[in-house]
Amino acid sequence: MITSILCALDGSTHADKALNLAIELAKRFDAKLILFHVLLRNLDPEDIRRFTQIEGMSRETVAEVKRLQNVDSRIEVGHPYDIKGIPSDMLVELGNHILGSARAEAREA
Repeated sequence: MITSILCALDGSTHADKALNLAIELAKRFDAKLILFHVLLRNLDPEDIRRFTQIEGMSRETVAEVKRLQNVDSRIEVGHPYDIKGIPSDMLVELGNHILGSARAEAREA
C-alpha cells in the first residue's frame, strides 16, 4: 500500500502535471504528500526572469534578475553566487515560491 508520495518540483509545466498526479494519488491512497525542490542552479538569468514574471513575483526580484543579465563576469567559487552569477538567496526565494504554490494547491485539493 502507498503511504507516502514524494513529488519533485521545479516550476515547469511537467512538474505541475506531476503535482496534480501526486495529489490525486495521495487522496486515493490517503497517503502523505511530500513536496521537494532543488535549487535551480542551472538556469540562465533570462529563464529565471521569465519565471518570476509569469509567477507574478515581487518587482524587486524581477528587477534583480534583469540587473544580473547585464553582469558579464563569472563569480569565484565559494561566493554566495552560483556559476552564472545568480545570488543563492534569490534561488532560495524562487524555490520557496514554487513550494508555497504547490503546498497551497495540495491543501486546496
